[in-house]
Amino acid sequence: MECIRVNEAMNEQKIERRRAGRYSIERDLKWKWQAKRTRQAPEHGRTLNISSGGVLFTTGFSLPIGKLVEVGINWPVPEPDCGLQLTARGRVVRSDAGCTAVEFRQREFSSGW
Repeated sequence: MECIRVNEAMNEQKIERRRAGRYSIERDLKWKWQAKRTRQAPEHGRTLNISSGGVLFTTGFSLPIGKLVEVGINWPVPEPDCGLQLTARGRVVRSDAGCTAVEFRQREFSSGW
């Protein structure tokens, strides 16, 4: 996948400036624009890495920098029937080559998926 190769190459060339450590966790993800007046069907993607401060995930197209989005991540739990979801809202800080990075502004866990 092109996004993963670009992400790995960028990580090798950059000095780490993030405040929170990133973890390579691949989980199913749903995302949508955060808009007050319109209903949008969620888009689907997959997380590539995540931290307490944000997430990098696959998208079929580039998203505008600064755009508010909401993501729902199917969170891994020991009991398969427990269904836990991380819901987070934040701003797009990077989007290219089929990957989008969102910086979290708000996050919470809830049951269900």
